[in-house]
Amino acid sequence: MHKQKGFTLVELMIVLVVGGILVALAAPNMRVYLLNSRLVTTTNALMSDLALARSEAVKRNNDVIICTADDPMGAPLCDGAGGDWTNGWIVFSSTDGTNDYDPVKEGAQHRLLRRSDGASGAAVTLASNATADARVIFESDGTINSAGATANFAICDDRAEDHGRLVSIGPTGRPELEHGEPGNPLVANTCANP
Repeated sequence: MHKQKGFTLVELMIVLVVGGILVALAAPNMRVYLLNSRLVTTTNALMSDLALARSEAVKRNNDVIICTADDPMGAPLCDGAGGDWTNGWIVFSSTDGTNDYDPVKEGAQHRLLRRSDGASGAAVTLASNATADARVIFESDGTINSAGATANFAICDDRAEDHGRLVSIGPTGRPELEHGEPGNPLVANTCANP
């Protein structure tokens, strides 16, 4: 008589139960990982584009503007709604003193440097204060044209200030990052009113 090889039904059920328990334990951690990843991705994209705008302003010796756009990947215009940067932004160089990108002037007075499709994931929001309202203008010396005020950008999700991030740009033009943690959140209402 040949001995049968394989698993018994009882052994298979035990493996499935143990596997189910492991998946149930890992699922909440995966959600936190995905939420954190979206915040980091959006923050890094903004910080990178701010650094690009500042360095290009110095390199080109003229204004470089980063402005909010409703459809940056389609029609790159500075047409975003006030302090809401969630849909994306564009970075462009301007030699004619205007602060709105004009595709007709591309190559002559305006040069589109970068486009970003904004916040990563539906739950992430990106808002700015009145100073950065719809644009930040970096001047040829790398400073921002803000009359001494600080431009703030809040990157948040449904966990609000506990996990939110705040990018601040002082008059010197250097972006700085602050992030909240459970037990040490950002200042209250930062996500709603950066």
